[in-house]
Amino acid sequence: MKENIKTDLHVVVFLEGESFVAQCLEYDINAAYNNGEGQLSELLERFTRAFIGEIVLCHEHNDPILIKIKPAPEYYWKKFEFSLKLKEKIFVKTSEWFPKSKKIKEIPSDFRFQIGIV
Repeated sequence: MKENIKTDLHVVVFLEGESFVAQCLEYDINAAYNNGEGQLSELLERFTRAFIGEIVLCHEHNDPILIKIKPAPEYYWKKFEFSLKLKEKIFVKTSEWFPKSKKIKEIPSDFRFQIGIV
């Protein structure tokens, strides 16, 4: 059900070994980017693909969209609490990721991510 899906989400970005990681808090979904220069835009692109991929998997398995995905462990919430927050939220319009013929009506039209960097 669309009304149960959280759309204002929080993502903490941090370095783990040689990889930068983007971890969503409300849903335990993450992505990593391993590059010496560590481009934030590439990491967030990968995270968005992982997030949208979870929606597609839920839909293909006839599961409620994102409902079965648990929040991230408390460890990541603490990281976010002490992170430097970006002023602008990242907006992801779902219509840009799905062709009209593949539109999934159960998902909201957009998601908003507050990014915190550790």
